[in-house]
Amino acid sequence: MNEKRKFVIAAIVVLVVMAVVVANASASLCGDANDDGMIDMTDVMTIWYDIADYPYPGAYTISNVWAADVDCDGEIGMTDVMTLWYDIADYPYVGAYEVNCCE
Repeated sequence: MNEKRKFVIAAIVVLVVMAVVVANASASLCGDANDDGMIDMTDVMTIWYDIADYPYPGAYTISNVWAADVDCDGEIGMTDVMTLWYDIADYPYVGAYEVNCCE
């Protein structure tokens, strides 16, 4: 095999591996409303302030609508806030508020 062909094959392999890594890294997390890669109280506040039309534009803006609809009812509302809040806080009643982003 000549050197040019080896280089092309190596480049293709590297590009495929990079594409897989990027695709996996950018996969959305259910509940990660602000798309920062973590599910935490900031996501709860982001959903809460967004639905309350918080007066400071951009302070808390939902970046991922799919991830914000944690109860999978097609709307983003207070139930999503409470569901995510209780999930993060490990609410003691199993099933009372379950995170489900229509997977």
